Amino acid sequence: MAGRFADFDDAFATFSNEVDDAVTRASRAAAEARAETESFRTNTKELIRKVQLNEEKPEAEDVTADELRGAAETFRTNNGLPVEQLPSGEELLAGDGEQQADPAPQTGGPQRVGTPRRPAPAAAYEDEEDFSLEDYMDRGPGA
Repeated sequence: MAGRFADFDDAFATFSNEVDDAVTRASRAAAEARAETESFRTNTKELIRKVQLNEEKPEAEDVTADELRGAAETFRTNNGLPVEQLPSGEELLAGDGEQQADPAPQTGGPQRVGTPRRPAPAAAYEDEEDFSLEDYMDRGPGA
């Protein structure tokens, strides 16, 4: 009988160690992701500053498509994030010297720190037979 409990104790200790290792790996991955995000944000802010001061001129292939800019603005607005009013790609490429961005970003609502909230689901769905993962995930529970 004592052997049976010893096996359980060994199994529990192994399981506990594996959980601890998984938590350590997850913490490390989260810290690396935060560092990478901060680095990206810093580089982006520096690039914006350089373009605003005409220290750097973008090339045609550097300009983000209008559709992507619109999608990004919609996402940021729906999630209560600031939306800076930056010049269009054509304005940047023209290099007319009037490339100043609005210094005060507009927000679509109260800013939240931490995890972004989910966007509100659409009021009506065009195709009730659409079972794509994206559509299903956006509907939320019970929809």
